[in-house]
Amino acid sequence: MANINSKIKRIMSISALASSLAFGVGFIGCSDDNSTKPEKPDTITSLPTPFLDDHAVRWINYEPTNYNPKEGVYPSEESIREDVQLLKGANFDGIVTNSSKESLSRIPQIAKEEGIQYVIMGISSIDRKRESVKNEWDNAVQMKEYVDGYAFLQHSNYTLDSLVSSMDYLRTITRRPVTISEFTSAYDDSLLHVGDWIMPRFTSSGNLSYHLPDDAIDEVMLSQLTLQVRTDKPVFIDHAAYCSQFGAAQNIQRFQADYLYGLFLRYNLMSEQKGGFICYEAFDQPWKNNGITIPEDCSWYEGIFSKDREPKLAAKPKLSLLMDFDGDNDHDLEGVALNILPENHRIATYLKFEGKWHAIPKDPPLTTIDARGIWDSNVVPDQSTYGTTFGILLVNENYDPPDSIASPPQIDGTNVFAKLGF
Repeated sequence: MANINSKIKRIMSISALASSLAFGVGFIGCSDDNSTKPEKPDTITSLPTPFLDDHAVRWINYEPTNYNPKEGVYPSEESIREDVQLLKGANFDGIVTNSSKESLSRIPQIAKEEGIQYVIMGISSIDRKRESVKNEWDNAVQMKEYVDGYAFLQHSNYTLDSLVSSMDYLRTITRRPVTISEFTSAYDDSLLHVGDWIMPRFTSSGNLSYHLPDDAIDEVMLSQLTLQVRTDKPVFIDHAAYCSQFGAAQNIQRFQADYLYGLFLRYNLMSEQKGGFICYEAFDQPWKNNGITIPEDCSWYEGIFSKDREPKLAAKPKLSLLMDFDGDNDHDLEGVALNILPENHRIATYLKFEGKWHAIPKDPPLTTIDARGIWDSNVVPDQSTYGTTFGILLVNENYDPPDSIASPPQIDGTNVFAKLGF
């Protein structure tokens, strides 16, 4: 496992590149033809976005299971609740929706009832007067009590003046911040100015899933940072999907999991970094395949859960160390636990000597996990006494660790959820 310091250096180099692109070469995605740019509005009413300041919050883009808008199929409220419970259990505390039509309008209230902290509600069009959109607008406004921000999802086919007018109107009647989720290449200075935060829809020269995870992470970070250096508003990248499978031909769940874990390290653990990313997406959506069945198509394998709510590797409990231990370090044994509710789980720490695994004497015997998933054993392994072979268990909060064991317990999803080092 690479030392987290190497990841920090990698990030700093990308930040420097983003700055040089923004200030030295020109803005990515901006036309050199000033005549095609909308005029910058004189005044734009703005509202704060405190819900984006908490780096402990993991965001996810959520479209429900049992949903097919092409055929007019919408999920029941019970189905939505089951989805949201699953996301909450995986420690996602921020949800971005993609519509407020039909039963989807109930997502914010259900999410808050199930303990989700923040909801950004999507509205498909800025044109509130168009008959096909009016009900969606009405639904979105009615849910304002449960909504922390609104995002228009319309791409092109609007003027800057009409966008500003719709944003101001929605802010006024809801007292909630508003943005638009446009393609990254669309953000000229005027568009950066109008939203209360920036939530670009990630665009790439090719499918991210054709890249190895580290290269895909670099591309997303560069895209986010290139916009971030041009604005004081937080930039949260959305729709940066990494497929788990290419049709029936190739399963790449491990790559998807490594990619999302790398972005989590960058944006959730390094709290001095502004902005973030929104995990895309919650569940596989078979209706997105557009009738394509060739193995290369992966548009409906972008979820971290299957369409049947089965967790993929990216959604299963995960343990990882934040620093390598080679026996010469003087730091505590610390790491991160992912995809679990921290308050319901603990860490049990073992070292191996004399042929057995022995629990390290501690009071209390189990280590707590903070809201970001970070745990610190407060133990510095002593090579001269114990050797350097350690074992970490992710267990439930009531687990009673035995003093010594010949072999590690099995992962059963009830008492033990993940293990590392055994």
